[in-house]
Amino acid sequence: MLAWWVEAIAIGSTLFHTFAVKLAVWADVLPIAGFTLAFTLFNLRRFLGLGPGNRRLRRLLRRQRAVTYAVPDWLRQASNGTTGYLPPFLAMAVFGAWTAASGNPLWPRNHEKS
Repeated sequence: MLAWWVEAIAIGSTLFHTFAVKLAVWADVLPIAGFTLAFTLFNLRRFLGLGPGNRRLRRLLRRQRAVTYAVPDWLRQASNGTTGYLPPFLAMAVFGAWTAASGNPLWPRNHEKS
């Protein structure tokens, strides 16, 4: 499944960077957005135990949306729209810190050198 998703992302990106038309934009954006959403939901459920009806999850998503809208227009224009990558980057940092703090067994507690 993951290999097919990566293939869809590659095909969409190739189409967009070859033919810059509106349909190619969607072929580029939708597979990436779908993967990001699926990856986020998987992490929330698997590593943090948050289901779809969880209050903490809804609060986190509202804050992420607020960060997206808090970016000033001049910065969005100066960076040519790359500030749109800020929420996923912040989400990865938050998920990593949250997973470490939650005592998840996937995060090693002792960092001893062998």
